[in-house]
Amino acid sequence: MLYRTSGHSRIRAWGELMGSKEDMLKCCRREGTPLLEDDRAIFVWQEENPGEFGVMGASMGGLMALYTGLRLPHIFGKVLAQSGAYVLDDYEFITSSLIEDGTKPDLKIWMDVCVFENLLENNRMMRGKLQEFGYEVDFHEYPAGHNYSAWRDDLPGGLGTLFGW
Repeated sequence: MLYRTSGHSRIRAWGELMGSKEDMLKCCRREGTPLLEDDRAIFVWQEENPGEFGVMGASMGGLMALYTGLRLPHIFGKVLAQSGAYVLDDYEFITSSLIEDGTKPDLKIWMDVCVFENLLENNRMMRGKLQEFGYEVDFHEYPAGHNYSAWRDDLPGGLGTLFGW
């Protein structure tokens, strides 16, 4: 989800973006980047510092955050994925193929998952796959369930690691 707290905002509902991962990336490029153009200093800074923006999400959003980082690492070089839904009903999403293709973008990845949820093993599997193909992953498990309050509580650690706070 892209938003801006001051000035004009263009917000798309999550349901509109889930139809296609490529449509979501096009939305990031088409609607997110122009929001930054209003603040030229930020836009120029990003061009001079590729990959310095971060993308984050939880559950299916965690899957999309990793996908976005793998596809647009020159913009989103920092990925924060919480309880990512990397496998659903034994179907592995395209992120696995992107990792295995041999082109390893320079990404900083933070993953966390709650131990009382059904995505625990899938997240462990994705961490292993990322590490197998040379990615460095900060991976954390903590005692909670699949919910927003759990992700909120672990968010400062991920942001601090990715952005050096």
